[in-house]
Amino acid sequence: MEYIIIYLVTIFASFAIEVVGELSFIKDLAIKGYKLDIKKTTENVTEEQRKMNLLKKLIPLYNIFYSLKQLSKYEKQKRIILENPNENQSLVQMNKIEKELFNEKPKSITALNLAISPINENNYRKPNGIISISNGVYRDENNDGTYTQITFRKETDKIVVTHLEGKILLLDIETQQQELNKIFNTLYKLNVVIEYKENITEQKEALISHREEILKQKDQLKLTLK
Repeated sequence: MEYIIIYLVTIFASFAIEVVGELSFIKDLAIKGYKLDIKKTTENVTEEQRKMNLLKKLIPLYNIFYSLKQLSKYEKQKRIILENPNENQSLVQMNKIEKELFNEKPKSITALNLAISPINENNYRKPNGIISISNGVYRDENNDGTYTQITFRKETDKIVVTHLEGKILLLDIETQQQELNKIFNTLYKLNVVIEYKENITEQKEALISHREEILKQKDQLKLTLK
């Protein structure tokens, strides 16, 4: 029983050493403003190399030695790569939004998440509200009481918008079209045809009234909490 426990501990320690080394490397890259290109990184490792790496981690005691050796190798490679990151094809430069997100929480896990799930800065909105999509209704609601609600139907080659509410009505027609295309191109890779005909003036007045009511409620809540 003791041998089994020791065996399992060496396997865990072996994996832990390698993970710590890799996460440290990813964080140091992010500090420099770079991240791993996951696709290129995985393409550079053959299936045979993966199997050999796993096998070496399953050999008791040797697995610890192997992982420590790999860690030392990572440290040497890291120094070289960090000195000349532009020369490494497996690295990509973070965009402005990704840098901001990392600087808000400069941890290894943040850098890893940004490498796994890249952020498109043209479509990114900070999570200060709630976006929901259900039954042909897209709703983007902010904490300050502003919102955009779009009623639509999805067809084979396009999205047909039949009703608009909220903040999007404050935009001119051309900008509305651009915003709608940005939303639905990201979601469905389809452009938008607008079919709605509404009394815009009444809806704008309703939006302003709704926002003022939400802000009033928030102010009352702050006074109550005090």
